[in-house]
Amino acid sequence: GRVPNPTRFNPWAPGTTADAGIHQFMGESFWCVEYAQGEIINVLAKSPPIYNDDFTEMTVELREGIYWSDGVEFTAEDVIFTIETLKANPGMSYSIELGMYVDEIYKTDDYTVVFELAEPNSRFHTYFLDRWGACRFMPKHIWEGVEDPITFNNYPPVSLGQYALKQIDPGGYWFLWERR
Repeated sequence: GRVPNPTRFNPWAPGTTADAGIHQFMGESFWCVEYAQGEIINVLAKSPPIYNDDFTEMTVELREGIYWSDGVEFTAEDVIFTIETLKANPGMSYSIELGMYVDEIYKTDDYTVVFELAEPNSRFHTYFLDRWGACRFMPKHIWEGVEDPITFNNYPPVSLGQYALKQIDPGGYWFLWERR
């Protein structure tokens, strides 16, 4: 198929087509389901989610040594920034869900994020579990200067995935991704 705007790499905004490789090459989530083996793989998280006894708090320990495609390290700051940005911008993907469930988000160190939930939710982690898509993260160092995150194209994209965008067809028919 053809992507109408080949420079639109904002997966959180309405009208963005994932056919450009956004979900396949660019983004990563905390966890991913591997169906062939029936396992959940830790991707950005180094362990499964840690809930408190009444499921009103979820802690995520991030893996260290993960870098954005521009060389900046991925940390708890990126996670917090993403959640706060999505909550603050109705119309963006996951804005409603995160607004409903996340009362507060904070870090205890550069690699540990705590989600305080508005109500008990033993399945909250599934928003960050890639089965056929999941909430992915924004590089804070790129997005913090963006005036309107809904209209921001995010081009060229800075990615966490195994690939970085190398070239596009201006007509929107193909995208060349290079393995990092």
